Amino acid sequence: MEQQDVLPGTRWQHRNGNFYRVHMIVNEHADDPERYPLMVVYIDEGHRIWCKSIERFLAGMTQVNG
Repeated sequence: MEQQDVLPGTRWQHRNGNFYRVHMIVNEHADDPERYPLMVVYIDEGHRIWCKSIERFLAGMTQVNG
């Protein structure tokens, strides 16, 4: 899976079995990507909001249909 596959609205499953939907990608236009890396804002089935760097997100998630 690559960074361009992480899009708002896509559904993902964490290695622990929980499902999440990507809400948005932030810092896409940052002038200093080392200081402000790409981050994924995502929501679980209980409507709690989470945020991780895109690298950490991809390390623990698998994209699913639906």
